[in-house]
Amino acid sequence: MIGSKLYDTLKFLAQIFIPALGTLYVALAAIYSWGHVDEVAGTVVAVDTFLGVLVSYLKLKYDASDERFDGEINVIETPSGKTVMDMQLNKHEDPNDLKNEKQVLFRVNKSQAD
Repeated sequence: MIGSKLYDTLKFLAQIFIPALGTLYVALAAIYSWGHVDEVAGTVVAVDTFLGVLVSYLKLKYDASDERFDGEINVIETPSGKTVMDMQLNKHEDPNDLKNEKQVLFRVNKSQAD
């Protein structure tokens, strides 16, 4: 897996920067009669499509992994019908670290107590 900063950078490049750069070149080429417009536009589209596919693939892999979860909530139903919850953090050693987060994501595990 790649880090979130690299993923965010690739996503920014694929969704915003490269399309904007290609549009800028095509617009300026029309104004100033620059050459190779088709070649530059084709190259920009090819690179951007490749990056878009890469970012989509990385997102699918990340969503399918356990890496996206900050912790787990174990919901256990006892034989008497009582529900017990056990919560644990995986990514944050100190619960005080949570005050710096905007959101956290927990996986919910359901099981029956023996």
